[in-house]
Amino acid sequence: MDSIVVTANRVPVSFSETGRTIDVITQREIEQLPVTNIQDLLEQVSGIDIKQRGPEGVQADVSIRGGNFEQSLILIDGIKLVDPQTGHHNMNLPVSFSQLERVEILKGQGSRIYGSNAFSGVINLITKKVALIIFRQN
Repeated sequence: MDSIVVTANRVPVSFSETGRTIDVITQREIEQLPVTNIQDLLEQVSGIDIKQRGPEGVQADVSIRGGNFEQSLILIDGIKLVDPQTGHHNMNLPVSFSQLERVEILKGQGSRIYGSNAFSGVINLITKKVALIIFRQN
């Protein structure tokens, strides 16, 4: 079985070494689930609630374990995505569903590592890496 490295801490560690509640949705699971967008994918995970008021996450908020949208942090490849004015509509993401490699979900307190927006949990969307090939002409 392949080893899984989780980035729920500032330093990536092995999944077996973490003492936290972490769900990892792998590429294979993403392909097998009957979903077509990130919001529907996250609704499959227990403890996560998505409130949608528009199509494709335009007006959608996520809450983890009963927290509100301001207490749930969304990361893309470890980079925070927070609306600086309200923190609202945190599922309005600049990444498409087809670009996902895996999703890491930290349930519970993560504010010590990630700041006050991670009080109820963190969702880290890991995107596929694209190889850049540069051709030189002689």
